[in-house]
Amino acid sequence: MKCTFLSQIGSFLNFKRRSMYFKSLIFEPPNSLILKSFSVIFIAILFFLGNSTFAQDDVFTKQNFVESFIENIAEDSEYEIDYTSLLENLLFFYDNPINLNSTNKDELAKLQFLNEIQINNLLQYIIENGNLYSEYEILLIDGYSRKVLENLLPFIIIFEKTHTEIISPKKAIKYGNNQVLMRSTQILEEQVGYSPIADSALAENPNSRYLGSPIKIYTRYKFNYHNKILFGITAEKDNGEEFFQGSQKNGFDYYSGFIQLNNIWKIKTLVIGDFETQFGQGLCLWSGLSFYKSIDNVNNIKKNPIGIKKYSSVNENNFQRGVAATFDFKKFSFTAFFSRKKIDANIAESDTIDNEILSVSSFQTSGYHRTYNELEDKHANIEQIAGANLTFLHRKFKSGITLVNSNYSAEFTQGNQPYQLFDFSGKQNSNIGIDYQYSFKNLIFFGETAISQNLAFGSLNGVLIQLNDRITTSVLHRKYEPDYQALNSNSFSESSDNSNENGIYFASEIFLFKNISVSAYFDTYSFPWLKHQINLPSKGSEYSLQCRLFHRNINMYFRYKHELKPQNLDCENQTIEAVGTTIISKFRYHISYEVAKNISLRNRIEYMIFDEENKSRELGYLLFQDIRYQFSKTPLSLVFRYAIFDTESWNSRIYTYENDVLYAFSVPAFYSKGTRTYLLLKYSPYNKISFWLRLSRTYYSDKETIGSGLDEIDGNTKTELKMMCRIKF
Repeated sequence: MKCTFLSQIGSFLNFKRRSMYFKSLIFEPPNSLILKSFSVIFIAILFFLGNSTFAQDDVFTKQNFVESFIENIAEDSEYEIDYTSLLENLLFFYDNPINLNSTNKDELAKLQFLNEIQINNLLQYIIENGNLYSEYEILLIDGYSRKVLENLLPFIIIFEKTHTEIISPKKAIKYGNNQVLMRSTQILEEQVGYSPIADSALAENPNSRYLGSPIKIYTRYKFNYHNKILFGITAEKDNGEEFFQGSQKNGFDYYSGFIQLNNIWKIKTLVIGDFETQFGQGLCLWSGLSFYKSIDNVNNIKKNPIGIKKYSSVNENNFQRGVAATFDFKKFSFTAFFSRKKIDANIAESDTIDNEILSVSSFQTSGYHRTYNELEDKHANIEQIAGANLTFLHRKFKSGITLVNSNYSAEFTQGNQPYQLFDFSGKQNSNIGIDYQYSFKNLIFFGETAISQNLAFGSLNGVLIQLNDRITTSVLHRKYEPDYQALNSNSFSESSDNSNENGIYFASEIFLFKNISVSAYFDTYSFPWLKHQINLPSKGSEYSLQCRLFHRNINMYFRYKHELKPQNLDCENQTIEAVGTTIISKFRYHISYEVAKNISLRNRIEYMIFDEENKSRELGYLLFQDIRYQFSKTPLSLVFRYAIFDTESWNSRIYTYENDVLYAFSVPAFYSKGTRTYLLLKYSPYNKISFWLRLSRTYYSDKETIGSGLDEIDGNTKTELKMMCRIKF
């Protein structure tokens, strides 16, 4: 009887894997005549080139789903965050689905879109009711809506519990997956840094030109055997850096590599080479990807630390290099790590006799080494980090203690500005933090409290509450003293560092109906001490509201965001600079829908208002039309965007996520007046080989030059070309 009932549920709710043919457009949003006309013409051309049979390759289905998920996370960000780690997890679990009957918290947490309550409810359901018989049985579990299940389906599978596979070198060599990536990027217009210059002028001002070519080169090799044995090498040359000559005689400017072993005897994870560290809620140490406020996932505010894992990205600073290991002992988990690597820093003082660097003023995080000045800062300091974490695990309770000690070869000097009074200075710093997590029915309490070497502290505490199967809410409070110092922390905050901030965050998501959700958050914060461009203690707030409709081939939402930010005011005849409030309001309407199985469209209208005291109001808007098309008989897919933007200055800029080649991410800022277009092509002639090509172009109707300094372009267009190849074997 139970199996029959569940099969009926699966048949009735199989909205994703059935109903995939002959989808029709049942809602068309208002749009500009230009964009609408362009879409109709472009679709007609695609139909002419394509075929009336809408057979779609699973490879492109996977790519589109993963890209869409990344976009939902990234579109709220105003920074080009590296999502490589998240994307790797999603792609791995798409090809190697998680067996829910033999999974655990750590594995489910890697998917990122499940919060702690959902994970706990799923595991508890299996404990109380036995193995799952169907993916759609998940809908019987509290906290799982049709939308959550739809996101989850590509990454899960239902089998009987599987036995742990014995690892052998012979099997690893025979069945391991190898992958090679090669990517190049270049701005096609000539920039000042690459323009011709007389030898005499260059000798007089050596930093007036870049040393290398304008091509950016990225290459990577990785090996994976069932996520048990992993190995990889990454190399990158940024645009403007030399290549196999001059300052870069070894070829690439940046090299990275790792070996990772998982679940071998008592060793849960062993990493040699470059690795990431994530403990507690990030108050002591957290490297790699970290999420903050997002209206698409308002209740996912609790961090799920992975402990240690390999690092394979190209951020040249936010990682550790050395050795790290995690050991499991029933209810205890112990991690120890040691890292020593050279980092870039702004030199403040050096010994003129032996050129020893005595002190630095700050970290240099750009990773660029294109001019003599930038090369002077390269590897100016040596960072040594050692630490350990001990975690106690229970079914409903988890607690850990983290110790971190950081040492530097050159001393950090403190700035002389008032807001820099509590900045770190010296060569050595230590942090100790205690984190906890407790589950009680439909509540999860979590937090971390940490102390730095100067006895200043930071504390973060929160609770996730599932009121019923339709309503989930969360509350988070943080208090970071002005002199709390943790150089490698990355916890929830309004600022980029975890100090000088008090705040409280409220969020809730409500499913009004099975296809309609409303989410909102409110965050209020204060800065007890001064900050950069804020010359008095100040406070601010932010809230956002979103209503989303999702129904088969339609995903539509309306979003409103309102921010009150403190900022210095430009006031004449005042000896003390006043601090006022900047008001930022953003409105967005977005819809994506499928015209047919191999054609989908996306439209967006975004409008923003920037109000600063003593200045006139600034307005900005952006509209775009996206077209995604999968050719039926050719292994070719494309994404095309046409966007129009008009803002009054950088203050009223608008950010939007753009599709890019694999493992590349783009969230450009649109300001001034103009248009933006890009075309992304993916071609896979064989299952093991894929090619990407991306051409993007920005046109400014009110500019004669673009950029500044050595990046300046004499003209009003900027064109970027990216090419990439991936080979699997």
